[in-house]
Formats: sequence, structure tokens, C-alpha cells
Amino acid sequence: MNAEEIMEQKLANNPSVVFYDSVCVMCDSFIQFLIKIDKDRILRFSSLQSDLWEKTKKDFDKKWPEGGTVVFWNNGKWYSESDAVLQIFQVVGKYKVWVWVLRIIPVFFRNLMYRWIARNRYKVFGKKNSCEWVPADKRYLFLDNTKE
Repeated sequence: MNAEEIMEQKLANNPSVVFYDSVCVMCDSFIQFLIKIDKDRILRFSSLQSDLWEKTKKDFDKKWPEGGTVVFWNNGKWYSESDAVLQIFQVVGKYKVWVWVLRIIPVFFRNLMYRWIARNRYKVFGKKNSCEWVPADKRYLFLDNTKE
């Protein structure tokens, strides 16, 4: 099995994958928070700096948001920006009232706020040189080989 086939199989076998900016301190904290609240271990994670993301984004005819920090693949459907965050919480089954309330706000306005946060995330929270070390008992949650 070649590398492309392995990556395709990873997506097919994992119906809920969160792609995130692994050098962003805020994004890494968000992923650590998701690991804590996802008691049923529904979510899997992959870096936007990974080979898996590079291959995946080329295979789908979609314009990806510039500077986005989270993209979510859930049961064959893509979510980005504020929709990705809300869908992640819906899938995990947490903060249902907040998800419902925030979905009332038009996507245009939610994404304006999301983009503002995404644009300023390095200034406010900082940037790392590498991915956070993952404990051995959580490594199965991460699908990627991060590109050097």
C-alpha cells in the first residue's frame, strides 16, 4: 500500500477528523480541550501542516479559507471556520445550548468574528516551533505524520 492509499484509508476509517494549525498555541489548547471533553473518543486529529492534509485538500474541489485554524471532516462532509467549531461540539455532544444559540447568528457574522480571531491568534496567543508532545495513551487519536 502506497502513502496515498494509506492517507485515503485514514480518512475513510475515521469519520470525524479535526484538522488544526499545530504551531498555534491557541489551536493546540483547543485540541487538548477537545480530547478532555470527548469521552467517547469520536474525534481524531491531524495537523494542517501534515501530509494527510496536503493530500486531502487537493482531492476535494473546495476553496479553503485563508488563515483558518480548524477544518472538520465529519461523515463525508467538510466544515470550516465557525461551522467547524460548532459541528465539532455538536458531534461530541457538549455545550448543546451554546451551539444552538450560536447557530441563530448568521454565518456571515460568526465567520467575521472567527476570521478576526484567526488573523490575530499568533499575536495574542503565540506560535510554537513544533507540535506539542502527545502522551503515548493518546497517540492513536492523531492520524498524521507532520511534514518537517
